[in-house]
Parts: sequence; structure tokens; C-alpha cells
Amino acid sequence: MAARRISDGSMVDLTDDQVLCTVAITCPGLQALGVHEDHLDALPAEFRQGMEARAGLLGDLRSNHPQQWNRPRVCPPMPARVRRPSTWRSCTS
Repeated sequence: MAARRISDGSMVDLTDDQVLCTVAITCPGLQALGVHEDHLDALPAEFRQGMEARAGLLGDLRSNHPQQWNRPRVCPPMPARVRRPSTWRSCTS
């Protein structure tokens, strides 16, 4: 059993057969999921603006500028991302 730190700083014990993943959702993703505008308006302006709109303030310049980002060629921009740890052996359920 391995202890893992989660986002709130607490520790959780996981066995090798348990799954832990990270999910990131953008403001457009929340809109696509049907979150009411009143709730979206309560989110920080920085989140609603998105990283691309704030690239200059975040220091994403030159080679890190959004124009240099690798984007999917066929798929439209995704409103959510799921990070799958490289240690996962299988994604079957």
C-alpha cells in the first residue's frame, strides 16, 4: 500500500489495484456540462479568461506563447483533460 498526497494536502492510502487520476476542466468545459451562468460568474475572472488569454501575464512568451503550443490537428479544443498516471497497467473495468 502506498500513501499519496491529494490536492487538499491530505494523504490517502492506495493499493496497487486502485486508481488515482487528475481531471482538469476549463470554463468552456463547465459551460458544455451545463453549469448555470450564475455559478460560472462566481468563479475567478482569471479562470473564466483561460490561460491562452492570460499568456502574457503568465509569462508564456516566445517559445512558450500559445501560438507555439502543440494542439490536436483533427480534434477541436477539449474542455476537459484527464491525466492518466504512467504506472497504470490497465484501463479496463
